[in-house]
Amino acid sequence: MKKMTENSFGLWIALSLILVMVLITALVLTAQQLTSSTLNKAGQLVNHQHQKLHSLLNMHIAGQNRTINLQQMLLLDDPLLIDETLMKFYDNASDYLSNREILAYLSDENAFERQWMEDIHQMANVTGPLQTQIARMTLQGEEQQARKLVTTQSIDLLNQFTDKVNEFSHYQAIEIQNSIQKAGQSIDKLMINVVSLAISLIMLSFLFALFVFNRFSHINQALRYANEELEQRVAERTVALTDIQNTLIDKNRMLQKLSETDALTGLVNRFKMDQYLQTAHQRFLKFGEPYQVLFLDIDHFKQINDEHGHELGDKVLVEFASLLEFQFGESNLIGRWGGEEFIMLNASLDKAQACDQAERIRQAVEMHTFSSLDSITVSIGVARVTYQDQIKQVINRADIALYKAKNTGRNRVEGCEHLLMAANTDHYPDSANAKTIN
Repeated sequence: MKKMTENSFGLWIALSLILVMVLITALVLTAQQLTSSTLNKAGQLVNHQHQKLHSLLNMHIAGQNRTINLQQMLLLDDPLLIDETLMKFYDNASDYLSNREILAYLSDENAFERQWMEDIHQMANVTGPLQTQIARMTLQGEEQQARKLVTTQSIDLLNQFTDKVNEFSHYQAIEIQNSIQKAGQSIDKLMINVVSLAISLIMLSFLFALFVFNRFSHINQALRYANEELEQRVAERTVALTDIQNTLIDKNRMLQKLSETDALTGLVNRFKMDQYLQTAHQRFLKFGEPYQVLFLDIDHFKQINDEHGHELGDKVLVEFASLLEFQFGESNLIGRWGGEEFIMLNASLDKAQACDQAERIRQAVEMHTFSSLDSITVSIGVARVTYQDQIKQVINRADIALYKAKNTGRNRVEGCEHLLMAANTDHYPDSANAKTIN
């Protein structure tokens, strides 16, 4: 009986040990399976968020490219290039819509993303017709009105769109962090349950305790590796978002430069010169710092285009602009007003110095040997602001002086006699109207 009892005890001990081993084995396998499942779900979520960010980036780039296309159309003169840019404009519109549909498909059914998609759709309903209107106005020759719409409305809408993109990117980054945190909490909770059960089993058998300890050491190591991998993915996504933000900043800077620079000569364009004139006039009214405006027009430029072609004419414009910028750009603001007409703005010279500078410019152009032609000449009109002036009156006097220079033989400076006559007065004598001669 004793022997039977010992045998039974030994059998129960053996069965208990087997049961403990089975429970430990089941515990380990279950923990591994749950850990793997949690990591897979976290990885799928991160991948899903990455797809949304990828579609968001493509959508934003397409939207920005449409604005760049409009800027290029306003700067181009060749109808073929304008048509080619228009096709790119519509291709970017198609890319924008396709990526927006993908993003809408990928977006989760939560209040933020639904509202965000509705806001983007409403912005598109405003931006799309506006950009189409600008393109149509450009094709119809209404560049000034189109450029005004770009600077006053289109760029502001693009900045609003950029803010919405940054808002969505920030939200996705927070969602990724929350998902990773939840995964970590689930794993931590699982670890608590596993360790608790393991301690109970260790109390039954020291031998099995060593086994459990070894097994769970491997699990802990796997979890550490998993957490490190998740942290690395978060860091990579953060770098990607930073790159997107830097790309958007560069695009905005490029748009700003395109809106202010003449594409052919590299000088500031008429739009930017208008801003410079506004600033100079405000300083004149506030601080009493007078300024003078010089209009410069290349003589016989239409003849150059007719006899040598527009390509050589463009080279003449570029070299002429470089000559002005190199010899007189340090103390003057120089811009292209339109065609072969250029403008210089100066607030650091007195009346006599302004006339002397205009004559030195005329002589420098006449003496310069151009790479495409032996020489060209330039006619110059000079005007200086008075307290009775608005900006357009200063511009008009300089323009009339330029027309007079063209009508009286070209290659000359006009307007200085009025500057000297007005040296001790606050107004200029009336100038007679003159007909334009190329």
